[in-house]
Amino acid sequence: MKTKYESERTAALIEEAIAVLERLENAPKSPLMAFLPTKVRRVARRTAKQLRKGQLLPGHPNVHTPDKLATYLEDASKRDEIVERAGPELLRIGREIRRVAAEEGQAAVNTFNAIFNEAAIGTKIYGPDSEPGQRYQRLMFFVLIGEELEQLERRGKKRSFADVIPGLSRDPSTQALWEATAAEILTEVPAGETVFAFPAEGAGERVVMRIGVRNAAWIGSFARGNKGPSTVQAMPGNERLFVSAAGAGYIIDARTRNLVEQIGDDVVSVGRDESGDLFIVNHDDRSFEAFGSAGRLWKTDAISSGGFRNLSLDQYEFAGEARRSSEGEWVAFSVDVATGAVSWGGG
Repeated sequence: MKTKYESERTAALIEEAIAVLERLENAPKSPLMAFLPTKVRRVARRTAKQLRKGQLLPGHPNVHTPDKLATYLEDASKRDEIVERAGPELLRIGREIRRVAAEEGQAAVNTFNAIFNEAAIGTKIYGPDSEPGQRYQRLMFFVLIGEELEQLERRGKKRSFADVIPGLSRDPSTQALWEATAAEILTEVPAGETVFAFPAEGAGERVVMRIGVRNAAWIGSFARGNKGPSTVQAMPGNERLFVSAAGAGYIIDARTRNLVEQIGDDVVSVGRDESGDLFIVNHDDRSFEAFGSAGRLWKTDAISSGGFRNLSLDQYEFAGEARRSSEGEWVAFSVDVATGAVSWGGG
């Protein structure tokens, strides 16, 4: 019985290579940039467990919650385990294809060309996101990566897929954002270091922070507020930083480190939505202020007499319950994310 391809062994090996590349594409995504070899993966997984149990805390809690950092470590470990296995697998498959080609000659070549051409034609007809389009991209990748892996081996280097594509499933922009916003409160100004003061003049107590790490690090001295946290967060668009110095709110240009605006001394908490397009500031547990990438979106009047609970946020509304009297009456409210209009009641 005649089969679809002249060389069944070549066709099977190509499908095996495509499956390896599909596993790579479906590997967990983690913004941690560094490749984690086997020993480091064991440490990362152990650290993730300790973070989830509360036995460890993140070094920069303004950047990561314990659970979020644990997830990043677990996903990076799984990702790099898949990455580490892929190199030897693809190298083996490439050698097998060459061995079969040597035994079967033109039949193996014709089979490879037929599979490749089918995928190329399918891409033109159905587009790059179609199944043929994905097969074509994986085949092209297999050809290119095979050559790279062979060169690594000929040079006597350890075969590692991460050596060939260090950016696989990694997000350098997220890593850079973390490094720019990581904050540490200092007890004194380090000797010999330049300090950016906000405001530039004025008496009173101040909060001194080292913002950023490595080349992104700088020292800021901020007049403190009368309540609330000290934290640093990236605002929508990632071009500005929001600094809360014991409740005093500052918007800082991330590149020039110039003060853009002060927004009071009563910041209780801040947060971003999942998309990162909306940044909300809680003032004194009484009102809210929202910012987008272009700047301020809205600011509510006083909603509460001093307290919020059960807060939730989606793409349409910011909702929860507000304390409306000294007796502790709680009333449901919602804020239209687009306009800042406040509505009352659960409906």
